[in-house]
Amino acid sequence: MKVLSIFILLTVVYSQEQIIIAEGMTGQKLLDFVVENYKPAEVLNWEHAKDTLYSIIDLQENNQLTCVYTGYTITLNTGVDPSTNADSQGINAEHTYPQSMGADFEPMKSDMHHLYPVRAAVNSSRNNAPYYDIDDSKTDVWFYLDFDQSNIPTENIDSYSEKENDTPDKFEPREDHKGNAARSVFYFYAMYQDSASYIFFTLQKNTMKKWHYEDIVDMSEYDRTFVIAQYQDDKPNPFVLDSTLARRIWFNEPPQSAYNININEIHYNPSSEQGSDDDYEF
Repeated sequence: MKVLSIFILLTVVYSQEQIIIAEGMTGQKLLDFVVENYKPAEVLNWEHAKDTLYSIIDLQENNQLTCVYTGYTITLNTGVDPSTNADSQGINAEHTYPQSMGADFEPMKSDMHHLYPVRAAVNSSRNNAPYYDIDDSKTDVWFYLDFDQSNIPTENIDSYSEKENDTPDKFEPREDHKGNAARSVFYFYAMYQDSASYIFFTLQKNTMKKWHYEDIVDMSEYDRTFVIAQYQDDKPNPFVLDSTLARRIWFNEPPQSAYNININEIHYNPSSEQGSDDDYEF
């Protein structure tokens, strides 16, 4: 057994508590189980989904609505149609899995587990580009708040999203949305295999795995998936609940794998003495 020695207080919480879904299963068998148990039988229609996304799911204190790619924030007028008001202020709905890659019809189009509010101009620029870790020297456009620039930022660089105009184009979300985006990609490809582009998924699969473990689930993302579930057959995104799912389904790795291990997969061994190599095992 490979042992990891770490000296931390067990009371420190690094991410939301995780569960192991269908423990022992891997590959296609696990994928089938996830689809059978977590794919919603129904979702809202497109117009209703957008309104719900803006006015309930992602609405913050003081009616603030924020672009997940840039931090650009508007104040939503809750007395009028949410989609119309958001659109008039430059916010629309981003399909993490682009419409042209399999999300052009309902229910795929309106499944809120892969929808987010974003600046309309950034949404248009990303278009159907796959996600990627772009070398800063190759970034053509940097997006932040309500502006774009071509030069490498000198401060707050992690708060910028990036676009590389290439063949294919590439898009990199700001750091605090990378894990969220990855888990949305995994969700969409799992639930809608018949319509989702295999090539598009394959292009970014390894990057999504990396982001999934670098930007782990926080309280906001955890709560969000359950709020969405209230409108989608009470089905949360299982990739938010279980950090091992993606690698067990697509990477042939068991939960005990040491690759980019989530802190919640490190288990305390109470029989060992503090400071020994057996304090934490995986």
